[in-house]
Amino acid sequence: MSYEVTIGFMVEGKTVYLATANRKRQWPRNVAIRPEVKLQIGNETFTGRVEAITDRATIEHVTDLIAAKYWYTWPYVVLARLLG
Repeated sequence: MSYEVTIGFMVEGKTVYLATANRKRQWPRNVAIRPEVKLQIGNETFTGRVEAITDRATIEHVTDLIAAKYWYTWPYVVLARLLG
Protein backbone atom coordinates (compact mmCIF):
# COMPACT_ATOMS: atom_id res chain seq x y z
CA MET A 1 0.00 0.00 0.00
CA SER A 2 1.36 3.43 -0.83
CA TYR A 3 0.59 6.93 0.41
CA GLU A 4 1.19 10.30 -1.13
CA VAL A 5 2.22 13.20 1.10
CA THR A 6 3.85 16.57 0.58
CA ILE A 7 6.90 16.99 2.80
CA GLY A 8 9.88 19.27 3.24
CA PHE A 9 13.20 17.96 1.97
CA MET A 10 16.81 18.99 1.48
CA VAL A 11 19.32 17.55 -0.97
CA GLU A 12 23.03 17.30 -0.30
CA GLY A 13 25.08 15.34 -2.79
CA LYS A 14 23.29 12.03 -3.31
CA THR A 15 21.41 12.25 -0.03
CA VAL A 16 17.85 13.50 0.33
CA TYR A 17 16.88 14.50 3.86
CA LEU A 18 13.18 14.36 4.74
CA ALA A 19 12.14 16.70 7.52
CA THR A 20 9.31 16.94 9.99
CA ALA A 21 8.82 18.96 13.14
CA ASN A 22 6.39 16.34 14.41
CA ARG A 23 7.52 12.71 14.50
CA LYS A 24 4.00 11.69 15.53
CA ARG A 25 2.67 12.55 12.07
CA GLN A 26 1.58 9.55 10.03
CA TRP A 27 4.34 9.51 7.41
CA PRO A 28 7.26 9.26 9.89
CA ARG A 29 5.45 6.40 11.63
CA ASN A 30 4.85 4.69 8.27
CA VAL A 31 8.49 4.85 7.17
CA ALA A 32 9.62 3.58 10.57
CA ILE A 33 7.69 0.41 9.75
CA ARG A 34 8.39 0.30 5.99
CA PRO A 35 11.53 2.32 5.24
CA GLU A 36 11.47 1.80 1.46
CA VAL A 37 10.20 4.99 -0.19
CA LYS A 38 9.49 6.41 -3.61
CA LEU A 39 9.89 10.18 -3.94
CA GLN A 40 8.58 12.31 -6.73
CA ILE A 41 10.36 15.64 -7.07
CA GLY A 42 9.04 17.57 -10.03
CA ASN A 43 8.81 15.12 -12.92
CA GLU A 44 11.47 12.78 -11.53
CA THR A 45 10.91 9.74 -9.33
CA PHE A 46 13.51 8.29 -6.97
CA THR A 47 13.51 5.21 -4.77
CA GLY A 48 15.40 4.80 -1.55
CA ARG A 49 15.43 3.68 2.03
CA VAL A 50 14.77 5.96 5.00
CA GLU A 51 17.16 5.88 7.95
CA ALA A 52 16.54 7.83 11.14
CA ILE A 53 19.25 10.31 12.06
CA THR A 54 20.28 9.88 15.68
CA ASP A 55 23.74 11.36 16.15
CA ARG A 56 23.85 14.95 17.36
CA ALA A 57 26.35 16.26 14.79
CA THR A 58 24.29 15.03 11.84
CA ILE A 59 21.06 16.32 13.39
CA GLU A 60 22.63 19.77 13.74
CA HIS A 61 23.96 19.64 10.17
CA VAL A 62 20.55 18.72 8.76
CA THR A 63 18.93 21.39 10.92
CA ASP A 64 21.30 23.92 9.33
CA LEU A 65 20.26 22.67 5.87
CA ILE A 66 16.60 23.07 6.84
CA ALA A 67 17.15 26.59 8.12
CA ALA A 68 19.07 27.56 4.98
CA LYS A 69 16.29 26.33 2.71
CA TYR A 70 13.32 27.32 4.87
CA TRP A 71 14.41 30.68 6.31
CA TYR A 72 11.29 30.98 8.48
CA THR A 73 12.49 28.06 10.64
CA TRP A 74 15.46 30.01 12.06
CA PRO A 75 13.65 31.11 15.25
CA TYR A 76 12.79 27.46 15.99
CA VAL A 77 16.34 26.32 15.25
CA VAL A 78 17.83 28.94 17.57
CA LEU A 79 15.32 28.18 20.31
CA ALA A 80 15.87 24.42 20.07
CA ARG A 81 19.64 24.88 20.35
CA LEU A 82 19.29 27.22 23.33
CA LEU A 83 17.06 24.71 25.11
CA GLY A 84 19.50 21.93 24.30
